[in-house]
Amino acid sequence: MAAQLAVGVLSAKAPAILEQTLSNWAPELCTVYVHVDAKFDLADYAFLERYPHVRLVEPRVEVFWGGFSMVEAEFRILTAALRDGFEFIALQSDDAIPLMSPQQMLHELRQAERWKPVGTTSDPGIRSRYDNLYCLDASAPHPLIGKFDIERADVFLLAQMLPLAHSGKYPLKDLYWSSQWKCLSFDDVAYLVGAHEKRGHLYESFRFSMIPDEHYVPTLLSKGPRGSHAVERLLWTDFTRHPRPYVFQSADELEPAREQGFLFIRKVHDPAVAQDAVSRIRQG
Repeated sequence: MAAQLAVGVLSAKAPAILEQTLSNWAPELCTVYVHVDAKFDLADYAFLERYPHVRLVEPRVEVFWGGFSMVEAEFRILTAALRDGFEFIALQSDDAIPLMSPQQMLHELRQAERWKPVGTTSDPGIRSRYDNLYCLDASAPHPLIGKFDIERADVFLLAQMLPLAHSGKYPLKDLYWSSQWKCLSFDDVAYLVGAHEKRGHLYESFRFSMIPDEHYVPTLLSKGPRGSHAVERLLWTDFTRHPRPYVFQSADELEPAREQGFLFIRKVHDPAVAQDAVSRIRQG
């Protein structure tokens, strides 16, 4: 029987937080798909074997910040979930904490007023993420890595950019922009996976863009039958306090987001805080 709610987790640095949140996802309602960044050791995820409704997504992708590798990891999750079936899927990071039970989430996701159209951006700085050429899945040109030596894999990847440099990017009138952390319906995922697998000009154009995880999916969906929609009050992240985003220190700090009807909150680094937050969901 297909899950009603699929939960996709992009995991890297917070397996201890993920371990605490898994108990929130009732196996009779949920299947959880975990993609672990290939840079990290699977030995830290041995706890996943205790949960029969959790799937480890393989083969894994080495994820680079700002690169298309993040999108590829997301689509590994979406493709795996699509094979099993679901009503909705929520894509989150491993340091995100659910603020509702799956029953409550499903109720909220079934409300039409929860969904809003995704807008386009006219900001020239954000638009340049697509219009210009970037290669952030290679260590040498990456702004956060910036190695002087160039690996063979980097050379091959950069060479794949050459046809795009000659032809130019797909002429995209509107660039849609939403959070990479999202909820999607089964029909939207079916459309997305089919469009993604065509590997056409638009795919190549986004592949050599910057931070495509915020633009690729909503822009693809804008061309689909339902258009591009996102969930209101899906995830609360606090950028008003340092460090940005702020790392929450207690379950009490999560309460304002829960009272406002958010489905998730990030970031949490202390497993005890995650455990307390999930316990509060059970207590209602």
